[in-house]
Amino acid sequence: MNDVQRFGPYRVLRDIGEGGMGRVSLAEREGWEEPVVLKRIHSEHAADIRFRRRLLREAEVAAGLHHLNVVRVLETGVIDDQVYLSMEYVAGSSLAHIHAASRPELLPPGPILDAIAQACDGLAYVHRFVNPESGKWMELIHRDVSLDNLLLSYTGTVKIADFGIVKTSEGTQTTSGVVMGKLAYMSPEQIRDEVLDERADLYSLGVCLYELLAGRRPFPIQRGRSVMESVLYDAPPPLTPQRPGISASLVSLVEALLAKDRKGRPTEATAVAKELREELARLGESPLFPSRLMEPPTGVPEKPRRLRPALPQP
Repeated sequence: MNDVQRFGPYRVLRDIGEGGMGRVSLAEREGWEEPVVLKRIHSEHAADIRFRRRLLREAEVAAGLHHLNVVRVLETGVIDDQVYLSMEYVAGSSLAHIHAASRPELLPPGPILDAIAQACDGLAYVHRFVNPESGKWMELIHRDVSLDNLLLSYTGTVKIADFGIVKTSEGTQTTSGVVMGKLAYMSPEQIRDEVLDERADLYSLGVCLYELLAGRRPFPIQRGRSVMESVLYDAPPPLTPQRPGISASLVSLVEALLAKDRKGRPTEATAVAKELREELARLGESPLFPSRLMEPPTGVPEKPRRLRPALPQP
């Protein structure tokens, strides 16, 4: 029996995972040499005409992004009434996998600082992106930065993935009432569905930095208290007891990124990248993660895995 599926010009090789927004697969496209990641949006989302139009419009904007640290959106459209995105395939691992593979040990700080600095480079480009045709500043925000969406290639390049739900000038909530993002990484203003700016992405990146340094998220699930409540009202546990030897300047940076009030956060990703690289230079450590933590180069997992959807998680 032939397990290969066809989806328009795409030859679906294997499912990578499935989440709240859609199914994600490894695929080949006719006329293209490199494999791609194909994301097909679930029908219940695509059936909402306003959401569908917005998704396609924002995906088209994302397709205009060209930066070393951003996963490219290659094509978007509708086939057989199903909305889809095809994206650059990154051979390597997510930072979520590397973090999980390191347990119970903490990751070395050097690679953490380098990886988050590279992510800052990608975000800085996105936040400053100007439409080449109109000359208009697009005010783009990723709004779903997480360790799952930070991919590390085998060559050491970090790429920010899943720009298919990039925000242009509209709110965080879709017409279907779906708040985009993962609760544990969302800023307080994003949870409150306020108008967002680039500081929301920097907050999410701060959660990633804290998680990699401390070996745990700043706001894990607690009995009798939801993640949403913790993000809105609780202070994260101090980093120093969890990461002995961490510099005071790095602790201050993480605390600033996780400020409840965005006025207390850094305003630009470039400034955060500069601070992280200064910390890395003082450490004098290798910027490379141990190779044993990377997923083996098999293209995709042998069995489909569940991806965290772009929906709130308890």
